[in-house]
Amino acid sequence: MSKTKASDPLRPLPQKALALLAARMVREGRMPSPGRLMDALSGLHRRRGSLSPSPLKLERSSESTTPYHRVFVSSSTRENSTLDQARAGLQSAPFLKLAEMTPGAESGFGFWADGAEESRIVSLENARALAQMAARLGKAAQQKAVVYFAEGDGNDVAHVLTVPDSDPARVAAEMLRHGIEYKTIVPGGSSSGVIAHVLDFGGGLSPNVEAYARESRAAHARRIGTAHLVGGETREEGLRAFERILQGVARISEKG
Repeated sequence: MSKTKASDPLRPLPQKALALLAARMVREGRMPSPGRLMDALSGLHRRRGSLSPSPLKLERSSESTTPYHRVFVSSSTRENSTLDQARAGLQSAPFLKLAEMTPGAESGFGFWADGAEESRIVSLENARALAQMAARLGKAAQQKAVVYFAEGDGNDVAHVLTVPDSDPARVAAEMLRHGIEYKTIVPGGSSSGVIAHVLDFGGGLSPNVEAYARESRAAHARRIGTAHLVGGETREEGLRAFERILQGVARISEKG
C-alpha cells in the first residue's frame, strides 16, 4: 500500500493571507520576524551532497536619493472583489474620502491571486510617521490591515517595476504566472505603461521578480528596508491594532 504525500496546509492560502498569519504569529512570539527567518535560511550550507539555498545579498538601491517610505491602503471592504469592481470603486464615496485624506498620493489597484481592490500609495518623507499614517488611514477606511515600507536597515525588499504595458490586468496576470501574487499596480504611472510595486517580506521573491522583469523588459529598482503589516485577521482586530498605535502616539504628544 503506497503512502500518499501529505498536503501542505498553507498551500491553499493566498500570499496576502499568509502575510497576515505570519504577522499575527510574530506578535504572539510564535515565530521569528521575516528578516530573522531569512538570516537563518542564509546560514544554511551544503550538507551530505544536498544543495541548500544560497544567501540572499541585499544592497541598498542607488537609483534615487528620495527615501522609499510608503503606506499602501485600500478603501474596499468587499470580499472577492474583481478588477471591474475595483475600477468602479475609484469613484466610490469611501475611496474619495481616502483620496481627500491623502493629497498627492497615487491611485492604483492592489492585486492578489483572484481579485483586486482600489488602493492608494502614500509617500512620506519621515519614516517615523508611517505607522501613525497607516493606523489613521486603516481606521478611517475600516480595513483589516494596512502595510507600509520604511527604507533603511532591514531584510525586506520593495521592488518597483516600470512595465512597458498599459494593461494592469495583463501585467497582474503575467506577474502571477511568475509567482508574484500580491502587488500594487498604478495605471498611467509611466509614459510607456504602468508602475508595479511588490513588497517582498524577507526578499524571497527576488528571483521571481527579476525573471519577470527580464521577460517583460521592465525597469527594476530595489529598495531595502522593513515592511510592516499593521492590523488583524478581522476588521475588529484591525480596529483595535490601529487604535493602539494612535493612542500611543497621543500619549507621546501629551508628554512632549
